[in-house]
Amino acid sequence: MKNAETGAAGGPRVVGIWIDHEKAYIVSLFQDREDVLTIESGVRKRIRLAGESRTAATPHGQMNVATDGRTGRRRRAGLHEFYTSVIEKVRDADSVYILGPGKAKEEFLEEAGRSKEFMERLAAVETVRRMSKPQIVAKTRAFFAKRDGCSWLKSPRRRTSRH
Repeated sequence: MKNAETGAAGGPRVVGIWIDHEKAYIVSLFQDREDVLTIESGVRKRIRLAGESRTAATPHGQMNVATDGRTGRRRRAGLHEFYTSVIEKVRDADSVYILGPGKAKEEFLEEAGRSKEFMERLAAVETVRRMSKPQIVAKTRAFFAKRDGCSWLKSPRRRTSRH
């Protein structure tokens, strides 16, 4: 049986995910520690493919033009893989808090929305600017401490970071 107040071993694992198109920080909070996992998307903002042509000079300089929709399809496929890997890492979480800038979190939610189990564990979604790892940990900890009233969430614990 899980003990939400203590977060004891075998107890609940609450998770915060800060996500954008470049990377995701997954903050897992336990009673005795907090883990921060970084996942890089590997998706570049602009993918230039063979077969692209350059347009004539414009007021903004020369522009690259893809000869078809391959660039967009390749980028969407890369983001799909990225979002799927993040979902897989938090599959056993009891509660998930998602935060981040821009539309990456909405795209992530669209991908995660295919799983009824994931959506049942979704605690909240919040738009925030870029944050450091310690800020993400503190925001995640504060969110769950306020929402759940768990005293063990109110003070920082030993942190481990993994890439």
